[in-house]
Amino acid sequence: MLLRLLGGTEAVNRRVHDFGVTDIAIATTEMVQVANDTIQYQNWTTPAAMSKLLAVFHSRQFLSDRSYALLVGYMTFSNRYFDKRIKQLLPTGTEVVHKTGTAATIDGLTRATNDVGIITLPDGSHLAVAVFISDSRDSQHDRELAIARAAKVSYEYWVGD
Repeated sequence: MLLRLLGGTEAVNRRVHDFGVTDIAIATTEMVQVANDTIQYQNWTTPAAMSKLLAVFHSRQFLSDRSYALLVGYMTFSNRYFDKRIKQLLPTGTEVVHKTGTAATIDGLTRATNDVGIITLPDGSHLAVAVFISDSRDSQHDRELAIARAAKVSYEYWVGD
């Protein structure tokens, strides 16, 4: 629905490129991908580009205060399912604004298990994290744990633990 409100995938793709994030393609919607799971490969990005997009988001340069607050509200929603990735191994109470993504598992293959987010470090600075696992036959638990471990190592590096 959001893509439709913003003018469709082409308009959103152009706008993201206008932000300076060019290693990204927004070509299809979730609804289109349901019919054929390989279509999702038309949508792609790199962890570096997603981290750059998170920095653009965090800068609030292109969003109204209301839109920023709404997105942060959605991206800080917490429950057992969403907290199994970036947040899982971080110290309790660590603030994380993040967005998960998961493709269906078909014939034992999960094409995407992702989490991208901004971690607030103890000194008040921020760390962008983007972890993508693609075309995996590992269990969901193992994929999520790999994301959690990557986030923990990143956090510890920047905190100095």
